Amino acid sequence: MLTSQFNTEKSYKGSDESKRKYELIIDAWHRIFEYNEYLDYFMKLDKLLRIEFIIANDGTSYDEDIDVKIKLPLGCLVAVDDLPVPGFTLIEDINNSNFIKLFFSGQKNDEIEEYSDYPVTPSFEFDNAYYSLPFNQPSYEKLYKREKDKYLDALNDLFCYEQCC
Repeated sequence: MLTSQFNTEKSYKGSDESKRKYELIIDAWHRIFEYNEYLDYFMKLDKLLRIEFIIANDGTSYDEDIDVKIKLPLGCLVAVDDLPVPGFTLIEDINNSNFIKLFFSGQKNDEIEEYSDYPVTPSFEFDNAYYSLPFNQPSYEKLYKREKDKYLDALNDLFCYEQCC
């Protein structure tokens, strides 16, 4: 592969068939890497034990200020910071989907109302026009950090409980 100092286009030497094989190898490598990231993330999630339960107010009066205390043995509750974080090739898909909410919270139906008082973390997106020039592109590390921050904010919004004792 040849590149000039100012040209960012790739230039390959070899027959068309060799160039095609090289591109196929690179594509296969990327697909395997992405598959391994998916596998790693979802295997870590599968190892977590989850308890699904519903809290209902079966009384006759409505009260907004009900405190619910759930006591668990020490070390049984996983902190948000200990949850797995997807890798670079997966994290944007996770953030753009409804996966976090679907995986970590119960589903509403005609008898179960979804909890709606979650705090909302304001999201500040940068204008992509700044990045329109090739030399102004953010690094992969910055892109990943931005997506990771979005992911952790979504988890913190969902897990808004207080951990004590």
